[in-house]
Amino acid sequence: MKINLVGNSVSQESSETKDLDFKTVVRKATVQTVEITNTDDKEWAINPTISTQSDSARGYFTGKQTLVVPAKGKASFEVNYLPKSMTGKQKKADSEEMEDVPHTGSLFFPLHNGSAILYQLKGLSTEPEIEDTIEKTVTARNTENIVIPVKNWSR
Repeated sequence: MKINLVGNSVSQESSETKDLDFKTVVRKATVQTVEITNTDDKEWAINPTISTQSDSARGYFTGKQTLVVPAKGKASFEVNYLPKSMTGKQKKADSEEMEDVPHTGSLFFPLHNGSAILYQLKGLSTEPEIEDTIEKTVTARNTENIVIPVKNWSR
């Protein structure tokens, strides 16, 4: 007899998830730290998973591939948020007011004792900072070249 089992994912209760909120200017990194506590007598090597809800925010949240937590100890995991685009705005429901639409993702820690920790990631990125102001006085009817330095933040 052959039995096929199909599983469904079960959404976690909101009380079991924690929030990590980030805010920075576009193309400028910010970091937050999460602490994981090991209650076992053995060292844990955890492979956390970072995912995003939309492809447009893919790669904005990053962290190390492996976190080693000593036996009966604690370890810190750094989550980096480096947005390459500004967050958008949308109208609030039943209102004309605008609200931010953050970049969203999740951070999942599968623990060796069978439990798990889930963080909801929300990042807001604002307009870039002004790097410099260029002022130049040019005499009328004369041609003059003005050099404007531009940094290429993209690869």
